Amino acid sequence: MAQPDWLGGPPGRRHVLALDGGGVRGMVTLRMLEAFEQHFGVAASDAFDFFAGTSTGAIIAALLAFRRLPAGEILGCTATSSDASSSRASGARASAASLRP
Repeated sequence: MAQPDWLGGPPGRRHVLALDGGGVRGMVTLRMLEAFEQHFGVAASDAFDFFAGTSTGAIIAALLAFRRLPAGEILGCTATSSDASSSRASGARASAASLRP
């Protein structure tokens, strides 16, 4: 990978992105990555050589490393997934309520 000018440093230097887990905290991570991408004008997947993460951070790291998705697109996926989970949960509550005597 050719180093963007904003990274500087000696040639051959590697950049590691380590992402914390914690469920909803992944949204904060994605917002920060989105701001990073907008500020520097480069996708996080292109700015870093190695990606690591735990829990939610590992999922985000995989999407960045293997799918090469920008943070905003990953955010869109999580919003859609969150909406679907919420719909399923409220549907399950309604079904459970209908079973009560």
